[in-house]
Amino acid sequence: MGAVIFVHSDRTWCERIKKEAQDFPSVKTLFFTSLPDAYEAIGNFALPIAAIYLSVKRQKSSIFAALEFCIAHRPATPLFLIDQSDEPFLARFRVKGAFLGDSSFEDLIRPLNHKFLEETGINEIRPMGARQHPDYISIPTLDFSHSLHYSDDVFIHQPEGGMKLFASRGSPVEAGYLQQALKFSNWLNIRESHCKDAREQAKAARTSFLDLRGISEEWIRSELLVEAKTLFTEIRSTLPSDSVVLKATGFLDSFFRYLSSLNRSHDQGRLEEFIREAEKTDRSLQALSLALLLCGYFRFEKSVVVEILGMACILQDISLIHSPFGNLADLPQSRVPPEAQNFHMRHPVHSADLLANSTSLSATTLQVIRQHHETRDRKGFPNRIGGSQLHPMAEALSMINQYLDLRESGLPTQDLWDKLQREVYPRYSTEMVRALESTLKKFSGYL
Repeated sequence: MGAVIFVHSDRTWCERIKKEAQDFPSVKTLFFTSLPDAYEAIGNFALPIAAIYLSVKRQKSSIFAALEFCIAHRPATPLFLIDQSDEPFLARFRVKGAFLGDSSFEDLIRPLNHKFLEETGINEIRPMGARQHPDYISIPTLDFSHSLHYSDDVFIHQPEGGMKLFASRGSPVEAGYLQQALKFSNWLNIRESHCKDAREQAKAARTSFLDLRGISEEWIRSELLVEAKTLFTEIRSTLPSDSVVLKATGFLDSFFRYLSSLNRSHDQGRLEEFIREAEKTDRSLQALSLALLLCGYFRFEKSVVVEILGMACILQDISLIHSPFGNLADLPQSRVPPEAQNFHMRHPVHSADLLANSTSLSATTLQVIRQHHETRDRKGFPNRIGGSQLHPMAEALSMINQYLDLRESGLPTQDLWDKLQREVYPRYSTEMVRALESTLKKFSGYL
């Protein structure tokens, strides 16, 4: 039997399945803890693969991108999802079924046509080969052997160069018939257009995953954090542009929608878990999460929050990332080189100027970025702006930044709370302090 590939980030889950698989010695299993690690095996035509199982839980890469990859490289290999309920929409992505995380190994492999290979004992190594016809994709014949039904019309290449129908879409995979085909050719063919349509569906779903009915929250969260990591990687690696701003706008809209739904659910445990995951992803994402929740207290309009405060959270330190002294964004103030101290103190202005010269961000967004370390009592930096001159969203971001600085200092919880009360809150308006306290109380274990 070909190898059964499992991609799951939970090592405990993998160890359980490995142990249960020992009762099925004829089934060869391969385990990967990340999608990129699995791609080399999936794309290797010399490796017979019986099925691919992808977990939607806490992946560091997009599951939809993985579906595209599997459809492109193994369109005939049965594909299953783990940690996802079995929903009708999965059929659009050529997913044969879905399993909950506590499913046994026996349950996982039950849908496979593994009896065929056990009976025939086919062990032929598949050669790499070019397509036999420009409108068709050539697939190793053995890839069809573990499916119960053909997912496409399948054609066989004739000696004179034409294509002849081998099996119709939806018809059962018959062991003897497929065995005869193996004697004739190591390759069967499907129309490229059908495979392309499936890949396009997966690509389109990736951009609108929040609107898919039936997609699990684990999957939504995984896709959202992957999108965040991709965006922050681009921000750190390239100078700002309207192209980056456009990507950030799309991400912010999705992020706002998800966080708002999580907040409305009143499930403090799930909300706190997500904030912790945001913290591990990027400090800017952590600030964004708290800022959006804080804005819920004031009931600011979504468009204002996303276009102004959300964008300011993401781009506030852009000048530190691309400074003349290298990346200063991850350095605490105490470790900034002496020659860069003045630049660091004026980075809010430098960030606003850099964005004004390279993007079409609104003047209000640039104002919030310019003021994101100013305080209501006029003791912030770089320009000691306060009072009515301080934009409310800049005040919110400034207070959140001070709170995160305290968290990152490693103070015990009680000391952090005391310092917040004594040194931070007096610098801001009463309403802003109430908003932050209301936000932090949503996840008391996080403080």
